[in-house]
Amino acid sequence: GGGGPSAGTASSSGGAVGSLPATFQEGVDKRNNTENMSPDQLNDEVASWRRKYEELVAFSVNLTAERDILNNTLEQTKRDLNREMATRTALEKQGLKVRSPEKPKQGGGASTKSLLLAIVVSFLLAVKATNSGSISVLKKVPVLGGMLGFKCCSKHKKMNNPIMDTRDEL
Repeated sequence: GGGGPSAGTASSSGGAVGSLPATFQEGVDKRNNTENMSPDQLNDEVASWRRKYEELVAFSVNLTAERDILNNTLEQTKRDLNREMATRTALEKQGLKVRSPEKPKQGGGASTKSLLLAIVVSFLLAVKATNSGSISVLKKVPVLGGMLGFKCCSKHKKMNNPIMDTRDEL
């Protein structure tokens, strides 16, 4: 139950401040029009609300499960951190020098993004060169050449086979 017809409005002097959003107002109007609905329309409306409710419950269950997983992961990470800090403190008390984990070196080698970019650029340049006719390296690649629309050679083109032609006509 949601109160009376004025349950959703806080004040009428504020203009848009106290009014309901358009989507909520449509729901209120639809609720007020239930007296004019036929039994079939009422059943459809109830089925629609039931579906929406079931979707909301399923979403809520999934969200709760994700929250629980994240909380468990956080707790495990906290335990691991506390264990590492205790181990480090114990080693420092024994007089052993504890060094912090090494940070990855900057500028040493190519990153994955750079490597991927180089592969994509090389492929695009090979496609352009093949299209212009200056090289034909991609035409000879069995699957890739056909996907890109290159005409390879006569052995990969559809051969004129009378048996295959009669099957196509059937």
